[in-house]
Amino acid sequence: MQLRLQDAMPPAATRDELAELVRAEVHARRWTPRASVIARLSRTLAALEVPRLEPELLAVCRELERRGDLQRAEGGYLAATPVRAVALGAERWRIFTSAPSASLDAALPGAFERTGLSRVRRAGDEGMHEAIAVARGVCLRPEAWAGLDRAPRADRAWLDTLDRRLDADPSPAGSYEREGEPSWRAWAQHEGRFVWRRVEQGRLWRARLANARWLVAWTRGASPARAPFIRLDRDEGTRARFAVAVADGAPLACRWESDGERARLTVGAWLPRAEYRYASIFGEPVEGGAWTLEAEHRAEVARVLSTRLGLVGEG
Repeated sequence: MQLRLQDAMPPAATRDELAELVRAEVHARRWTPRASVIARLSRTLAALEVPRLEPELLAVCRELERRGDLQRAEGGYLAATPVRAVALGAERWRIFTSAPSASLDAALPGAFERTGLSRVRRAGDEGMHEAIAVARGVCLRPEAWAGLDRAPRADRAWLDTLDRRLDADPSPAGSYEREGEPSWRAWAQHEGRFVWRRVEQGRLWRARLANARWLVAWTRGASPARAPFIRLDRDEGTRARFAVAVADGAPLACRWESDGERARLTVGAWLPRAEYRYASIFGEPVEGGAWTLEAEHRAEVARVLSTRLGLVGEG
């Protein structure tokens, strides 16, 4: 008997179920605009009398992009991705791919411990390597999957590279004023912690235009309205927040809590892409800039975030 979508979809779809629909849609089309994915799935769900879920679908798409299940390309397109199996130890593998879980069940040995956004497969090493090779995928270490070897550490040395870029190819002061006179704020210390502030001097600046687009820039001290600057992309701006804090001798802090089996990490700041992917291998992001992960991985995750971002652990 053929299974219809309405037979499988409950009246109120969960986040994990929406993730499966998004993966299946992108994987089937291989290359498609994100807006089209959301529109098509929204129409399908509406026909099944599921409440409007455009915001939820958009949030799921973005999370799958950040984790690496989907590949975001220029122009708002999403691309399907091959199977990547990341070793967690003890014959456990974190699976990253746009392929839906149902197709992975048929292609990979073992069984899923969990399904949805975080998919962990329990299987022997030899069997997984053979299955991944047949699927034309690859098995990786966590550091290699996250791209830590290709991403700079958030430290003074990396800020020096931003200064060299600024010397080599600066944009003229005030060149974004024609886009709506942005109100620039600097990433600076205030009452013992870093915040975005309206001040006269700073190195890292951001402003939001009338169309809700964020600008992030690096200068020698004055705001981009009054000094030459280079524009940073979103990931560079995120990494620069940690690097400025480290360079100023006040690295950002994180808090650890544990109940024995699970650990909770609260950072309070968005992680750069490589470190975000590393954390997503072992844990799940939750509200309030926090992550939950198995307690056995706490020490290693803490070491990586401290070494690469200067995060100081508390608790």
